Amino acid sequence: MRKTILIAALAFAAGPAVTQTATQTGAAPEARLFNSVAIEGNRRFDDRDILATAGLNLAQPLTEADLSAAVEALYFTGEFEHVRIHSQSDTLFIVVEEEAAFRGGLTFGLGFDSDAGVIGSAGLRLQDIIAPGVELSAGLEVAEEFQRLRFDFAHPDLFGDGFGAGLRLSGLNADPDDRLFAYREFEATPYLSYRFSPAVTGELRAIYRSSDIRDVAATASPIIAADEGRAVQTGLGIALAAAGQSSPGGFAWQASFEHDVTGFGGDYGLQVTRLRLGGDAPLGQAGFRLRSTLDAGHLEGRGGDVSRLTDRFVLGGASLRGFEGASIAPRDVTAGDAQVLGGTDFAALRTDFVVPVFRRATQFETFVFFDVGAVWGLDSNVAPAGVVDADRYWRSSAGLGLSLDTDFGRFEAYYALTEDAEATDETRAFGLTIRSQF
Repeated sequence: MRKTILIAALAFAAGPAVTQTATQTGAAPEARLFNSVAIEGNRRFDDRDILATAGLNLAQPLTEADLSAAVEALYFTGEFEHVRIHSQSDTLFIVVEEEAAFRGGLTFGLGFDSDAGVIGSAGLRLQDIIAPGVELSAGLEVAEEFQRLRFDFAHPDLFGDGFGAGLRLSGLNADPDDRLFAYREFEATPYLSYRFSPAVTGELRAIYRSSDIRDVAATASPIIAADEGRAVQTGLGIALAAAGQSSPGGFAWQASFEHDVTGFGGDYGLQVTRLRLGGDAPLGQAGFRLRSTLDAGHLEGRGGDVSRLTDRFVLGGASLRGFEGASIAPRDVTAGDAQVLGGTDFAALRTDFVVPVFRRATQFETFVFFDVGAVWGLDSNVAPAGVVDADRYWRSSAGLGLSLDTDFGRFEAYYALTEDAEATDETRAFGLTIRSQF
């Protein structure tokens, strides 16, 4: 307390005091009237919040006791390492040094996926790192066929209640064994966001996207070979996302819509639209549930431009169980060969019927699944080596699945009992995903 009184008393060394009328018990304490206040050193907290916490009323003369109480009140919050109050002329200065007050940490992971094989990961997440509500996250994934790095920075209330901003950065280096090319991608997306309600959020974003298709095999389709090299897209996009739940454990739903338009500079332009709808509904009181997700997308070139390999849609693996990853799409079909080109349109519906086989072991989940999907359309101007098969064929699969949540991570496996496939499709009856973090 002696240090606090000494610091507070500095405010009375630089100007004349306003003395109150004496009382019967002795002289009134020295007091000063200040016309303004300046707050310095605060990064996470608004000036008004600090002044309100200090409890100082500038309309009245302030005593040493008032300033000492203000210092103690600010210290008491636990948000400040040092607090100093001093004056210059008729201005009162409150100088604070903030404590590091962020939450989060570093995680590491190891997993296995039927598509990618063994995957190692590391992640960093920090909340309230610069100001309350600010979130920073970064992640790295490394597998035999790809390496992915991402960085996200967001402040949901940067410009006031509900008006936020952020930046997303991502990079990908991929060399799939079953494709006749490798590629690299980089994307930077600064954005503004607005929270319409606790359940609905909107986003306006700028887009910079670079893709570099390389190491194309001599035997690759001319459509693939024509896309070799680096190209850049720049543009704008909008997004809406909503989610809700009727009650704890009741019907839950989510929906999202995205529309990006590129071609404002860069090498070429596209319009890309994506839609996702999802629901999870309880069926009675015995633990049965029905959950389903619908994904759909469409892209088209602008001003005579066409899409590239890395823009077009594919399905398979987790997005269409029972089929090899990234294998469902239009193809360049020649004798004994059918190379995946990707499509301009896709739709996929994945449905699980959860059956509570292990009712007392809630970490177990067993389900029957049914998936259906298709990818179609191609906008390349290059003649294929054979015949392009870009018609809309609906593929489907059905099977059984099991998932297990543990303290070490999540295990999920499925077995497709049946697949309705085309002659050039690559099916995969068994799928396995293991994710652990520590």
